[in-house]
Amino acid sequence: MFPKRLRIVSSAKEDVVFAVSALEECPLFNAGHGAALTREGRHQLEAGVADGQTGLWCCGRFYNPISQGLLGKSYLFRVSRYGFADGHGRCSRFDSHGRLAAGGSTGGPTGKSSGRIGDTAVLGAGLYADKELSVICSGTGDQILKHTVTASVAKYNASGHSLSDAVRRALEEVSGNVLIHHFPRFRLHSTTMHILGFQTIYRDDLVSIGLSRYPTTSGHTIATFEQQHNLFNLAEDDFVRLFTVLSRTAGALRKYYKVKRCALVTEGDRSLSLLPLHGLNQDWEPVTSDMKEFHDTFPGYVSSKDGPPKDHDRLNTLCDTIQEISQIRKPYNNQFQGSHEDKNLFARIIWGELLQYRVWEDDDHVASLTPFPNTPGFTVLVPRKRLVSDIFAIDKKPLSALMVAAHKVAAILKQAFKVERCGMIFEGFEIDHAHVKLIPIQQSASETGNFTDDAPKMVMPFTKRYEGFASSLDGPLTKHLESVLYDSNTIRETLLPSKPLSPPNSWVAPSQHLSSVLHDLYYRQLFAL
Repeated sequence: MFPKRLRIVSSAKEDVVFAVSALEECPLFNAGHGAALTREGRHQLEAGVADGQTGLWCCGRFYNPISQGLLGKSYLFRVSRYGFADGHGRCSRFDSHGRLAAGGSTGGPTGKSSGRIGDTAVLGAGLYADKELSVICSGTGDQILKHTVTASVAKYNASGHSLSDAVRRALEEVSGNVLIHHFPRFRLHSTTMHILGFQTIYRDDLVSIGLSRYPTTSGHTIATFEQQHNLFNLAEDDFVRLFTVLSRTAGALRKYYKVKRCALVTEGDRSLSLLPLHGLNQDWEPVTSDMKEFHDTFPGYVSSKDGPPKDHDRLNTLCDTIQEISQIRKPYNNQFQGSHEDKNLFARIIWGELLQYRVWEDDDHVASLTPFPNTPGFTVLVPRKRLVSDIFAIDKKPLSALMVAAHKVAAILKQAFKVERCGMIFEGFEIDHAHVKLIPIQQSASETGNFTDDAPKMVMPFTKRYEGFASSLDGPLTKHLESVLYDSNTIRETLLPSKPLSPPNSWVAPSQHLSSVLHDLYYRQLFAL
């Protein structure tokens, strides 16, 4: 029905009203016909629509509040509404005339106080539209209203920030959001918790680690950072400490799932994945994928798949750009900390025997652009000493040194490409020499409007064996939550026991107690329970 309507010449606002009205008439939604009841057992509806020119919000007793039709309580009442409230109805629209509109409708939370106004129908909170963009926002209404989330998105975008950055700045830890731009472009920003309590296998002041509810393989584990939303913005000491914890976690996963090693993959945001690699032989042998891909901009994930060979001149240009930041100059340091008889590919690159695009080096590490990137700037960092390709099996001191080097190279790539994030992958089944893959996260296709018909699916199928590459995509929602619970409990209690926490006794200093309650790990874990 709606696709037919989109072929009719109508305004964005009319289409928003049409779409939200349809949601209001569906009893499954907490809006209109399915509206929740107040504490007094009455209906108090809220709806709003705006298109940057006209608008209506905070309207109440109507058949379709979004369109101001009037009907009595008998149409709205449903016995089920005494118990719960489902999703609200919201819509954002970009029409063929370049006009934008946003609208929403809700009955509010079940049992709300009479007169309580939420975010859904408040311009600048739950919805916003002008000539440049429309925004709708859903989540915890009081927080959305308090932070005037959609108005903040518009403010940041108007001041010159990209859609992605505007959404991130306005919505960090506030809500999930859908945003449509007038070109049109769209941006999704989700702040749903990666790890619920029952999934957690380890937690400290730096990181929470737990089994994924969206696994791509058995034992897929997620780590989220407690205080930071960008991996490479962690202080260097915290970055090294994080990977000490992750190395220990990878060891526990290897033992529990009876695998030889774990891969790591991250988009450089506030989380990363540890992937047990199933189906490997006892002895190392190369495992690669024949699948190739290349994306000029961020496709919504990072992967370790090779790309087609890139033009020498293009690689030289990128190399020069990065070298301007890293300040590396020829002649390079070609010292390899091993035998000159070693014909490993990375050893030969370090020796200077092969054509290369070196972008950074120190006394113990070398970083070069790969000639087979799947995105511009794909960089490989290797130690000068040949270390085992299973990075989580490296001794603590060389592992820490390698992570410090990765932290430095990522900062250089971020500056060279003028990006906020840098992805990172290590798995180690193409070349048996420790190496870290670093991927600048450049402007996404949704930001430039360059959509393609063959855009990749954003869910990776669940696999039982390692297929020669790692990806940051989530898998399908698991159907075996009981198994996730059992595995989480077993790993947490037997393989990764946490140190018991003691109360900080902060109450002896009342002026500091509030800060302690908000930030001390003892209280945070107590409140999580």
